[in-house]
This record gives sequence, structure tokens and C-alpha cells, in this order.
Amino acid sequence: MAIRIYLLEKQTDLMIKEYCAQTGRNINKTINNSIYCSFLPDRVELLYVEADYILQQQEAGILDQSTIRQCISRSIGWLARHPIKDCSILHSIILHFSFSTHLNKEGDTRNEYIQELLENAKAIIRKHDPDYHSVHPYLTNYYDDIWDHWEDIWEEEAIYDIISTIVFLEKNQKKFKWFEAILIIKRIENEVIQQYLNGC
Repeated sequence: MAIRIYLLEKQTDLMIKEYCAQTGRNINKTINNSIYCSFLPDRVELLYVEADYILQQQEAGILDQSTIRQCISRSIGWLARHPIKDCSILHSIILHFSFSTHLNKEGDTRNEYIQELLENAKAIIRKHDPDYHSVHPYLTNYYDDIWDHWEDIWEEEAIYDIISTIVFLEKNQKKFKWFEAILIIKRIENEVIQQYLNGC
């Protein structure tokens, strides 16, 4: 256990002392719980489990990119039942991937299942935009098509399942840092809470 000495501001010191006096709770545990709540999801159990698992694996020194992708993927899957109007968090996740590695002179080299998912994404977009035609060769940047149509498709459950599956299966070119991954999952929770607090 690491021992640190931190200085509390007068007001936070007053509050934490009073809280512990009223509840009988240990002040050290209270401070630690407050830190957990600041960085880990604290409203949605599924998201908390994913972020906490990343933290546990990092602490054990065995965290890898595959584990991080799986945790983020499952967090995106949760959004299928809690859709968000602002896609910026999803966009920031996808920036870790480069789909150009799947191109050669014969076209797209992704496996058939991945290509089927991409076709499903195109079909969802086309349902809302009958004139839609992908402008990205072999869909190397097909996510740009998704972001361009997000206002129309953000409530489509299948679109989250598609993004989630691709994040799960594809290898990211830009590494996710462990703390970054935890904050991504925390932000997913915050995005949903903020949206529904605003009545969207």
C-alpha cells in the first residue's frame, strides 16, 4: 500500500471530517472511494466492471491491448440500449484504428464477417438517406460516413453493435493507454447521464 501525504483545502477538510463523524466511516477509505468515483464509472455497474477490470490488470502488470479493446467494445455495446446524440467519444475511440492496412490491389482484405458488418452499416445509413453512396474507396474510412449521418442514425441499436464488434475484432494501430481507456469508459457513462438529464 502506497503512503502519500496530501493537503486538503479547508472546506473539503470540514466536509470529510463531518461526513466521517456522522457515518463512522474511515477517513482513508472515504478519500479512496472519492477518488474511485472521480475516475471510474459510479452509476452503471457494467461500465464500472469494465473500467475496474482494466485497472486490476494494469496493477497486476498483465494488461494488453486486446483486453482494453474488449472492455471498450462491451462499453460501446451498452450504448445500443442507451444511445447518445453526441458521437465525439466514439469518434475518439475509432481514431486509434487505421483501416488502410486492409487494402491491396485486390481490394478490401477484411474477413467476410467484418465486410458484412460494414455492409450493414451502409444499409442503415441508406435507410435514412436513400441517395447515400459511400465516397470512401473500400470503406477505408467508412466511419466518416457514419459520423456524417449520425444525426439520423444515432438511435439505431445495430450501429452500436457494429462499432462495438469492429473495435473488438480489429487491431488498433494507436495504442490505448490504460488510464485513457478508463476515462473513455467514464466518459461514456457521463455522456449518457448528461444527455438524459438534459431531456434528450
